[in-house]
Amino acid sequence: MAAPTPYVRAYSFQAYQTANPSRPLPADKLETEMSAISLTTDEIIANLGLIQRSDGALANGSVGYDQLDEALYAGFRQPAAWVTTTAYLADDSVYSGSSLYRCITAHTSGTFATDLAAGKWGLLIDLSFGATAISWGDIGGVVADQADLVAAFQAKDADLTTWAGLTPSANAQSLVTAANYAAMRALLDLEAGTDFYSITAADTAFQPKDSDLTAIATLTATTDNFIQSKSSAWASRTPAQVMVDLHITPTIAEKTSAGSYTMLDADDHILVNKSSGAATTVDLVTAVSRTRPVKIVDLKGDAATNNITIDGNLAETIVGLSTYVLKNNYASVVLWPKSDGSGWYI
Repeated sequence: MAAPTPYVRAYSFQAYQTANPSRPLPADKLETEMSAISLTTDEIIANLGLIQRSDGALANGSVGYDQLDEALYAGFRQPAAWVTTTAYLADDSVYSGSSLYRCITAHTSGTFATDLAAGKWGLLIDLSFGATAISWGDIGGVVADQADLVAAFQAKDADLTTWAGLTPSANAQSLVTAANYAAMRALLDLEAGTDFYSITAADTAFQPKDSDLTAIATLTATTDNFIQSKSSAWASRTPAQVMVDLHITPTIAEKTSAGSYTMLDADDHILVNKSSGAATTVDLVTAVSRTRPVKIVDLKGDAATNNITIDGNLAETIVGLSTYVLKNNYASVVLWPKSDGSGWYI
């Protein structure tokens, strides 16, 4: 706080009274003067409160090094253990035993007890308490050794400073000092099954995390669609797409050009309907990977003249035969793959 505002009189009431002996003093001038006096007085009292306690003693923390006379605080130089044959200057500090001393007279040390008796040292602090004493050697070691300070004290940190500035509420203190988690839950009024799940209840109530479920969760719900695995990935598929995949809507291949026909795994019906009549060979896919039947039809109606020869894949047979022939007009046959993959049966 700045120094109190000095009071400076702005109006001479004596001059006014002399000139106007029978008139009262002017109220506005009195108000101005009293306000100025009040301001200065209030600031003096406020400043005094900074340095004086209510019991008349100096306020705690009001005196620092800047306020001390040099003769007082010079004796608190970095202390060191007293040693003999050492040149000491006035106001040097040493510790010997459990006491701290200030050098009164510059001298070269001899025996400490002799120098003390000669008035060369003055006692600053005696930490002897009956049979117990604090060793200034230990204190001096801590003060002199920065490494010990680093090991003994927490480094200054902005986050810690922020936390240190917080004043915890009674509830927060109770939570920190709670005996265990159950006590914390009681303080927070948390009830298992109402406010949170126990591990056992969570295992019962929730599906464990799974990559397939995560993938399905990313799909957008579309009316009437199915969730189907396609190429080892989950997809949203229309009914028409699913019907094709399930071969509910059969895939029909029609052979109209010359030459043989090599069956595709997608084929459900093979219709032989050549523009120019000619014998036709249908080469089947392997029965090993086939899971559904295939129907072969003489759609042109000339199989009696132009036979349709059905040939198994490699060594696979058709009802035990290496080939099966359609010889009647408009003839057809449905072939089913054997479960062992060795061929086909009718």
